[in-house]
Amino acid sequence: MMMTTSIRLMASKVPGRAPPAWARSRSSQSRIIAVVTFLVGEWIPAWLFMSIAFLVATLGVVGLGWWVLKGDAQNRRFDQNQGE
Repeated sequence: MMMTTSIRLMASKVPGRAPPAWARSRSSQSRIIAVVTFLVGEWIPAWLFMSIAFLVATLGVVGLGWWVLKGDAQNRRFDQNQGE
């Protein structure tokens, strides 16, 4: 049997205890706002960390390309001097 009620909702059903403010509103619009707020709270850190990951990857690719082109220039200079 799967549990379909979250622990937060179960705590609001305890007899003699008032439900929290977020559980008191019954309108569907406020629930939608709560869901969107939750998702925004999840997506902002994810966006930030993915941006940092792409920045590090970009710097790595640029650095590797610079390293390869620098080595290529040194090899070409060495080959030109060697042929004389």
